[in-house]
Amino acid sequence: MEEITQNQDLINHLSHQLKSPITTITTLLKTISQGYAGETNPKTLQLISKALQHSEEANYLITELLGFGYYSKKSKEKMEDVDIIQILNQRIRRHTRSGSRKNISITFETVENKKIIVNCHIGGVEIIFDNLLENAIKYSQRNSKIVVKCVIYQTRGEIELQFIDSGFGIPEDELKKVFEPFRSEERRVGK
Repeated sequence: MEEITQNQDLINHLSHQLKSPITTITTLLKTISQGYAGETNPKTLQLISKALQHSEEANYLITELLGFGYYSKKSKEKMEDVDIIQILNQRIRRHTRSGSRKNISITFETVENKKIIVNCHIGGVEIIFDNLLENAIKYSQRNSKIVVKCVIYQTRGEIELQFIDSGFGIPEDELKKVFEPFRSEERRVGK
């Protein structure tokens, strides 16, 4: 068991170390492809586009790896009371820029000035929200909209968070598999 923990620690460390340079590579490729580094010929732009797609896939896999590591260690992070609305607003702000690259707007519909306190692992909730938003952006069509809704069921003491996008969705027979580690559907990415 100790060896598994050490291996997982190594995977987590390497994932963290890889995430920063891959994010930098992705940003530089986007800068070039958007013309900020000067004019680029069409053949080069095509190659940059392909490299950009692969760097985004690598970034996604690293995020998945970090999430898997977080949960496979049965995280020692303690549960605490947090405002889930505040966390969700932070995650939406974080992803707004990547959505804008495809002219995708992200809106959040909730009761204004309302705090919703939930007892949870903050890191785990952030990973879940990031994955949902990244996938919504990845699979949505250009010039579309992502809506995040918070529905409050006061009588039951529950909330429901809905992430609504223009992607193709997950086939009914695949829904039960979405929580398997490193699960990725070969769906059409929104252009």
